[in-house]
Amino acid sequence: MTRAWQCCFHPPRSTYLAIRILNGLLSPVYEDAEKMYEIRGHVLHTICAHGAKVRDLTVETALVGVVDDTDMTKDGAGISQVQEALAPEISHGPLEDYVDI
Repeated sequence: MTRAWQCCFHPPRSTYLAIRILNGLLSPVYEDAEKMYEIRGHVLHTICAHGAKVRDLTVETALVGVVDDTDMTKDGAGISQVQEALAPEISHGPLEDYVDI
């Protein structure tokens, strides 16, 4: 399987696999099924949007993307991270009104 194909296939597969796990984790915590499905939907959106060309719909999802893109264990810290990773994550997304670069 080529790397490009893995990148396109990974988020949907991860989202599908997470449904059963999230049901098991969230059901004991949230007695209200509607609330449980709402929380599950937010988590699934974050998984799907992570590493894919999916628009971040919530601040929380955008923050996960920013944290991953600026992970200093993957890249050295510096201005290039701001230009290449942080700026695209923030511009035109839910964090745009909160962060000034």
